[in-house]
Amino acid sequence: MTQPASGSRCLLILPRSFYGFAGVLSGALEARGYVTTVANDEYPESTFGKIISKLGMSLSHRLTRRALIERVLRGHYYDLILVIKGRGLDASTAALLRQYGAVVVGYHFDAFAFDRGPLRWLSQVERVCTFDYRDAQTKGLPLVELFTSLPPLPIRPTRRYIVSVVMRNHSQRLAYVDQVLRSLDDAGLQGERFIYILEANVFSFLANLVRHPLLYWKYRCHIFRQALPYADYVAAIADSEYTVDYAHPRQTGITIRCFEALSAGTRVITNNASVRRSPWFGAEHAVVVAPGETAGVLAALLAALPPGPPQARRRGVDSFLRELLDPAMI
Repeated sequence: MTQPASGSRCLLILPRSFYGFAGVLSGALEARGYVTTVANDEYPESTFGKIISKLGMSLSHRLTRRALIERVLRGHYYDLILVIKGRGLDASTAALLRQYGAVVVGYHFDAFAFDRGPLRWLSQVERVCTFDYRDAQTKGLPLVELFTSLPPLPIRPTRRYIVSVVMRNHSQRLAYVDQVLRSLDDAGLQGERFIYILEANVFSFLANLVRHPLLYWKYRCHIFRQALPYADYVAAIADSEYTVDYAHPRQTGITIRCFEALSAGTRVITNNASVRRSPWFGAEHAVVVAPGETAGVLAALLAALPPGPPQARRRGVDSFLRELLDPAMI
């Protein structure tokens, strides 16, 4: 990646509550020489702010624009403004960013069918990339895959857990997790399991309870209101033979979880067939099982895998930033 001049400044706008994403990206930008300021991509930073932003309300755009002006724009100028997701932005706000930044680059780690995000403002900035295969093709956007934020770890030849499940509850995730775990039972793969399902807020709790009341009762001891500490998440992924990944049905991009498992030599069981399109994942790294498949399908796929952990492959944040920024910075 082209090195910025000494003292170059970057404004990083992104969902600050999205796991450790802000820390990983700001740290990588700082390592590259940018003095980095971090701002949220929607204001106010509250459940109310998330709701009005998700609904695409003009109130969200006005409040976000005002907060950005007051907190990080007025009186400042940046060599790079990087907007990740940008759900609280609209075209006017994106146009405003160009007055405060030499280069403005956007990135979306959701599918547009699930979250419109940059569709409201992508025409106003130099470059917007996506992680979603379908959106890249239909919108003519560059595809930049995600990365692992796990630190480099020694590959463990034996694992404590047969499977780990660490995910936020939404859509049909609980049903898919149950399908996979029952299939592992039927395949005779017994062993300790690490299951941590995050319920984001009271609204998602009610929606998911209505959607799957029996499964909610079945997994009630594994559903939590607080996010799993990052160190525990790293340990669970690295100490599992398999980890479960469930991409939203309207999403074709490959999740961070898959790249983290890849870097740890942990196999992924996923519903996302896009892993077969990625040059990073071979047949030994990921098993694709559609929702509703019978237990015998997963059992046969697992039986065909070679013994032992697969070869680990690491796609780090530096590779991500190089692909995302270099074409815009030259």
